[in-house]
Amino acid sequence: MLAFLGILILAAVGKSQNNGLKRFLRFLFGWKYELICIDRHNIPSEGGLLLAGNHQSFIDWAFIILAMQRPVRFVIAEQYYQFWLFKPIFKWAGLVPISIKSSKKAISKVQRTLNKGEAIAIFPEGQLTRNGQLGSFKRGFEVIARSSDCHIVPFYLHGLWGSFFSHCYSDFRTNSKNQLKRKIYIGFGQPMLNNSSSSLVKQKINQISTLVVQRVTNDLKPTPIAWITKAKRQLTKTSLVNFDDKKFKNSKLIIAVLLFTEFIKELDTNNKRIGILLPSSSGSAITNLAGMALGKTVVNLNYTSPPETIKQCLVSAEVRTIYTSSVFLEKLRQRGFDTEKVLVGVNTVILEDLSKRADKKKLLKMAIKVFITPARSLIEEYFGSVDMNDEAAILFSSGSEGTPKGVVLTHRNIAANIHQISLLLAQKKSDCILNSLPPFHAFGLTVTTLAALVEGITQVCAPDPTDAQAVGNYVEKNRVTILFATSTFANLYTRNPKVTPTQFETLRLVVLGAEKLREEVRIRFESKFNKKMYEGFGTTESAPVISVNLPDQVSKNDDIVQKNNVYGSVGLPVPGTACIIVDPETEEELPFGEAGLLLVSGPQLMKGYLNMPDKTKSVTVKKHGLSWYKTGDKAIINSEGFVKIVDRYSRFAKIGGEMVSLTMLEDNILKAIGNTELELLAVALPDTNKGEIIILLISNSSLSIDDINKIINLSELPRLYRPKKIIEVETIPKLGSGKIDFGAAKHLTQSILENIDNNY
Repeated sequence: MLAFLGILILAAVGKSQNNGLKRFLRFLFGWKYELICIDRHNIPSEGGLLLAGNHQSFIDWAFIILAMQRPVRFVIAEQYYQFWLFKPIFKWAGLVPISIKSSKKAISKVQRTLNKGEAIAIFPEGQLTRNGQLGSFKRGFEVIARSSDCHIVPFYLHGLWGSFFSHCYSDFRTNSKNQLKRKIYIGFGQPMLNNSSSSLVKQKINQISTLVVQRVTNDLKPTPIAWITKAKRQLTKTSLVNFDDKKFKNSKLIIAVLLFTEFIKELDTNNKRIGILLPSSSGSAITNLAGMALGKTVVNLNYTSPPETIKQCLVSAEVRTIYTSSVFLEKLRQRGFDTEKVLVGVNTVILEDLSKRADKKKLLKMAIKVFITPARSLIEEYFGSVDMNDEAAILFSSGSEGTPKGVVLTHRNIAANIHQISLLLAQKKSDCILNSLPPFHAFGLTVTTLAALVEGITQVCAPDPTDAQAVGNYVEKNRVTILFATSTFANLYTRNPKVTPTQFETLRLVVLGAEKLREEVRIRFESKFNKKMYEGFGTTESAPVISVNLPDQVSKNDDIVQKNNVYGSVGLPVPGTACIIVDPETEEELPFGEAGLLLVSGPQLMKGYLNMPDKTKSVTVKKHGLSWYKTGDKAIINSEGFVKIVDRYSRFAKIGGEMVSLTMLEDNILKAIGNTELELLAVALPDTNKGEIIILLISNSSLSIDDINKIINLSELPRLYRPKKIIEVETIPKLGSGKIDFGAAKHLTQSILENIDNNY
């Protein structure tokens, strides 16, 4: 009935708009929705005006009318206009139908309206979004604008995706009921010239989205508060399955977290930051939640780093207490890790010892309190005072190119990225996520641990992502539906014969990140498991998600309705994130399709580097009224907005004054050799004659070094790109996340060359 009234109102809009209409719309939607306008002053009060923005729902038009201070007319999609019951009304109202091919007659009618100085709103996507992303723009938008006397005002709507009137499925709608009133945000950009390309308009809409989502974060809560509020409404739902098969319903997890807040208060009264040395596990989730709930900064330590590096991180972050597990410490010792070197001089808290302090009487008392006490009262009693701009976590960057840097993330950064991710995942009630990435990894902490908890997705903890057989068993036994991994880990699952296609049968989404997805890995994985892989991109500095590919939305006739995936790219920016390409020297913005330095803007960007203000300043730039982070990646953004990472600027060698891409060299050599199992890495070292030389490290090769040299010499690889020397090593150094450890590889190469020189 509400939709029917909406159609009749939309028809009336074509003829006139007045305060009476606005009052009626407020009456119709005001009980359920609250409209918040951002930068409405950017809308010109007179003259031809073409409003262009994203299309989230069937009632977007109502909120545009309410936001506008001048009358606005609408263009309607041809398929709706031709519906026999409403066509006479639409025709009477003067609405303009636009087909996918944008007929000349319809376009001329819109142009005449604009030339009269009227305002027209158009959705350049030509359809409602199927996943919350801003889709591809139709050609008709540019044709209309360039032939009209008008300005283009871009806008971004937020809040209607996931509502009853969107294409989002019912499971996500149910899970999204967090407020009595749904807040709808609409932000307007500055007027643009009528000859602006659709690509540029789309980019501006993305930039407006960062301002809108930044405003949305004012309504978000710190992660522990958001988690317990939702968990209290679903006490019997299983939220976490530990690696030892112990299941935690929300009630049990809340009990554990509240008890741990009491323990941490007692043990760390004066310490602002706490260290956590744990893999993906229930203990890690509980400790991180409890620490953040008290307003402390959690510092998850990278146990795959050398003890000296971890010690340096502890000193830098001023961590005096480490929470860990005796079982985990023993496993680290068995791997040859010197735990004593890390733990000396700091207070070490063993989780197993804390658990023993929670006797049956204490557990029963807490259980009763959890079941009968409202979430708000539990928060007041057990949580500390936490502001969204306070430090939430310090994550040390991978250190793949040098000494790890402490990245300070606020509660706002993490909450914003969780919000952005949840819009795209649009979780189902049956979803289950594999939490295999370590919590010292930004993705492991934010996405597979905290986002899963906040959004009510069951997570299955896998402490070792390199144990392919165990991962296969976890996925099969718990019917996991979402898998996040790296290219290295996916390669392990593909090559291990004990990981069968049946084990991965329940997966509905497989996303790869942290490193470049190798084409041969993608082909083998998809061939073996019959599951498509989607590549995403992020950085520790962005909490971490920036962009992601997702499944294309297709019709019943297998026609692509919304394009969400381009192989070779890392996808479209997540909602509330903008990306641009600039010249790395001048920082001037470059055209679409041209390679340059990738800049990212969004509310998920870090507060800064720990104790490194100059370094923070060096990676930050102001443009278009926004703050941007210099990623250090060489990238291309195509006309549709998909981002393609070409290389890291740090992964170039300067030989004889020319810049040589080490990544391109590796790809060309692999292609020439044709051995997909071969691992190789090009390392640039200083040279007094040429500036730098290239050394090639190889591992897992069935060919001899002489054979590889012959293949390279016979290939079309330019002489400048050919390595000075090839060295065979047992393994290419890697970090705990699976990424190549470039710093360790360089050190290893130098050591090997020094030994060779000393022996001769």
